[in-house]
Amino acid sequence: MRPAVQSITPEEDDRSLLELGAVIMTGVAERSSPYAGRMQCLVILYEKFGQLIVKQKDGNLVLTVEREDAPQTLLDIIKSFDWTEA
Repeated sequence: MRPAVQSITPEEDDRSLLELGAVIMTGVAERSSPYAGRMQCLVILYEKFGQLIVKQKDGNLVLTVEREDAPQTLLDIIKSFDWTEA
């Protein structure tokens, strides 16, 4: 969390999402990997914010952005990745 940014979710929920949520969501998405290929990222647009989960070798990278900017911001971030290395 950036300094001076107020979270809209309780710290316990933030921690649960980072520890378990990303693992569960990517695990569900990866079930299609034998047919669709390697899962690279997930995008979730909530009413209040957007979230990008990027599968990494040693875990997941989770980015959260304000909802009003989320679709374009997340698309820009996705386009900036070198997916051959992710």
